[in-house]
Amino acid sequence: MSEAAMSAYPVSVSVAKPDRFQRVHLILRIGLWVVVTYLFNSFLLLAGPVISAVLVAQRGDQSFHERYGEIYGKVVAFIMGLQGYMFFASDDFPEWGEGGSLHYDYTPTGEPTVGSALLRIIKVIPHLIALWILGILALALGFVAAVTVLFSESVPHGIWKFLMGYVAWDARVLTYFLSMVEEYPPFSLDVEERSAD
Repeated sequence: MSEAAMSAYPVSVSVAKPDRFQRVHLILRIGLWVVVTYLFNSFLLLAGPVISAVLVAQRGDQSFHERYGEIYGKVVAFIMGLQGYMFFASDDFPEWGEGGSLHYDYTPTGEPTVGSALLRIIKVIPHLIALWILGILALALGFVAAVTVLFSESVPHGIWKFLMGYVAWDARVLTYFLSMVEEYPPFSLDVEERSAD
């Protein structure tokens, strides 16, 4: 997808690569792999669209985005911050509602219905297959990154860029999956790279 088309998509993810990683964070990352990968992802895959559909049905006179957009944004930012942390976006553990050094932002679009929220379970299957395949590579590269952090406290830029692209793709799919945006996510590893502050 072209850079202009990516900038038009209502979800943006940007990250600044740190100059140095601390070895001690490897232990925390290993623990998070188990919790986030199995618990969060399983919960989101099974319950995310159903929760959105229930909330759409209960929204009353407010739009879905007015009523739930802020909390959804905080939840997704935190989850993406955890995933970015696990994939070496930085050594800064994210705080609630924030993505840490991984900046996540979205512009709400569309107005979901109960049917459209539930239909996303089927619509994201091609992305889930692609992310599952790329996830195998991401796990292998995450292991390589862990080894390089152990020995040199750094991650090769190409590996880091792929891992951040994987997280950005996942963020766009999750945002769509939870009915936060109407536009179907692009099949893309593009991520905006910021300079370190």
